[in-house]
Amino acid sequence: MDTLYYKGFFARDTLLAADTLLFRQGPASATETVGYAPMPMPQALRRNDIVTGMLLVGFAMLLLMLRAKKPTLRTRITEFIYPSQTKNPEDTPPYISTTQGSTMVAMLTSLLVGLLFFCYVQTAHNISIMPVSAIELLAIYVGTAMAVIAVKTMAYKFVNAVFFTKAQRTTWNTSYALINTLQCTMLFPITLMAVYFDLSVKNTVIALLIVLLFVKIPLLFKAYTTFFVKSYGAVHIFLYFCTLEAVPLIVLWSLMTQTTIHLEQI
Repeated sequence: MDTLYYKGFFARDTLLAADTLLFRQGPASATETVGYAPMPMPQALRRNDIVTGMLLVGFAMLLLMLRAKKPTLRTRITEFIYPSQTKNPEDTPPYISTTQGSTMVAMLTSLLVGLLFFCYVQTAHNISIMPVSAIELLAIYVGTAMAVIAVKTMAYKFVNAVFFTKAQRTTWNTSYALINTLQCTMLFPITLMAVYFDLSVKNTVIALLIVLLFVKIPLLFKAYTTFFVKSYGAVHIFLYFCTLEAVPLIVLWSLMTQTTIHLEQI
């Protein structure tokens, strides 16, 4: 039996499309397709309770850490910019020397980096066809960032232990911990805007470049004044800084990008 169609009440309205004026009469056959195929919607992080919970816990932990270190924070920043020439670095307690503090900053930074890369992937790739859920994909990104940070930290410890003195390592560890804390603090508002306020990829990249410049340039200056001002030249500081700072960023980007492409092809 053929499918019958009839004209609706607004059939004479010229403002409506012709295909919307016909109404179907009778049930659809087994082989007939009615309507359009559904298109999966992207998985928004702002609606995920797990992501919101992790950000709230991370933000609370960051505030508690900054509050605990508030009495020494101003002193550390002053010593970072104007290092004392007479004071022994070994007599100064490091800003964040405990394993718990360093681990917390590293974990929180990994979470923020994973969220930022996930926001980028949502706009540049079709995550709905991937064989993993949004939380599993985010966990992969966070784990990758955490692994790169761990390898980078071990590389720093190995190189500094081989080439530099204990006093130099103490000064560097204190400055490096301070920079990592400031970097994590600056990444937090960028991540919140990207996740909850749909910050565009272009503006996110600009904000990240500003953070990198704000963090890496003082770190480069501190590495030069701590390790290379007397015994080494510009070539050594360039190799040192590029190997331990630029290369991990390139490796992190490559690993996350290749992981995304591989998941799309499965």
